[in-house]
Amino acid sequence: MYRLLTLSVLFVLAGVAAERNACAQMAHVQATGETDPIPSLGDSADDPAIWLHPTDLGLSVVLGTDKRAGMGVYNLDGSEIQFIAEGWMNNVDVRYNFPLSGRNVDLVVTSCRTPESIVIYTIDPQTRTLENISARTIPVGVSEAYGLCLYRSPWTLRFYAFVVDREGHLEQWRLFDNGEGKVDAVVVRAFDVGSRSEGMVADDELGCLYLAEETVAIWKYGAEPDACTARVLVDDAATGGHLVPDIEGLTLYTAGNRTGYLIAASQGDSSFVVYRRDGANEFVMKFNIVGGDGVDGVNLTDGIDVANIPLGPLFPKGLLVVHDHDNTPFRQNFKLVPWEAVAAAAEPPLIIDTNLNCPIAGTGDCTSDELVRLDDFCSFVECFTGPRSCSQMGMGPQCTCADFDCDADVDLRDLAFLQNVVVPTVNGDLDGDGQFDLTDLSVFTTCMGGPSGIMAPPGCTLGQFGRADQDGDEDVDLSDFNAFLAVFGQR
Repeated sequence: MYRLLTLSVLFVLAGVAAERNACAQMAHVQATGETDPIPSLGDSADDPAIWLHPTDLGLSVVLGTDKRAGMGVYNLDGSEIQFIAEGWMNNVDVRYNFPLSGRNVDLVVTSCRTPESIVIYTIDPQTRTLENISARTIPVGVSEAYGLCLYRSPWTLRFYAFVVDREGHLEQWRLFDNGEGKVDAVVVRAFDVGSRSEGMVADDELGCLYLAEETVAIWKYGAEPDACTARVLVDDAATGGHLVPDIEGLTLYTAGNRTGYLIAASQGDSSFVVYRRDGANEFVMKFNIVGGDGVDGVNLTDGIDVANIPLGPLFPKGLLVVHDHDNTPFRQNFKLVPWEAVAAAAEPPLIIDTNLNCPIAGTGDCTSDELVRLDDFCSFVECFTGPRSCSQMGMGPQCTCADFDCDADVDLRDLAFLQNVVVPTVNGDLDGDGQFDLTDLSVFTTCMGGPSGIMAPPGCTLGQFGRADQDGDEDVDLSDFNAFLAVFGQR
């Protein structure tokens, strides 16, 4: 009996010590701003996202869902610009430069629960307001449009939306131009993740999807539609983990060289857990957001988002946005935290990298006329570096338009992507004269280098080489010649 009592006391003391250790490791940061309260009463605010303005980052906005009414658009000082009351919107995410009817638009996509669907918007840079560009009501196959995040493949440049419901059923939808100026979607993958899940974020550079199974763990999956459903544990809510259920929002702080941080909302103890983005996602730190300077603290957070980009004078080192459950005496809202406050709270301090790091990948619109067409090939050639990096060649941000795969160089891989974006005015018109004739056949023979032809041969321009590579495999060989002749023979 004495031995059992002694063991019990030891276990209790160990638990107390562990609790004190956890408290000692908890860092504290303050928000410096907050959005206007949402319209709905009760537990209604849910998920934020940050949209980056294309020409003036100080005009960027925060988007925030109201799961009983719609979605708000807010200035960086927290004031409301617009509220769209178009359904019970749960999660929201943003991606840039979606090709739509010959121009590039930014996508704001939400999971909507009335009806259970995906809703697709674009945002007007002039007015900073949302416009619905869904081709139709896009009903999801899961029981409830609950969690949502977007993904742009670094290999195919296709855009996808992941949707997961309360039972852990997940669907991956490919977004596409329906040919009439609207965006439609089709399911390309579906599988079960185990149990109730909501928080998700996709890494567009590394091709992975992070998912929070709320009472269990954070998992890492492959994000490509043909990826297997095997998963890797990042952290769990069991003994030894750093999370207290429910595990809610996830977001990625992207830094150079594919580094940065994965951040998770640990709702059970109103904290935020930071992991490395690279490697095995090792634990880095844990912090909470306390009140001060007229802005109250944060508790029971659902969604979160972060941007490393300098957003004007209010957030020159980047911004973390989090949902706040208890905004007494007002309705719920979203708190705004300078990234440098989070970085300074860690020991050693976290990375502060305010370079673009390609959250907005190349679009092909190198002439900045909001269209992608043949004249963009000319500017593309000026940026072409081959396998050497743009920084090594002394090239600046003007060449990011050509870096489709975000690997800091402009090479044949990017040329293949550009070929897929630029739609020929006349099929087979290799010399760009608007005609398809014997001159194009001559151009093709000049560009033909066989399966080992990794560079455009002498006399063949990069634009001609990209158009002659019919199958997009970065060489011009017999396969391309057969495809070219098939088209030529239809004249």
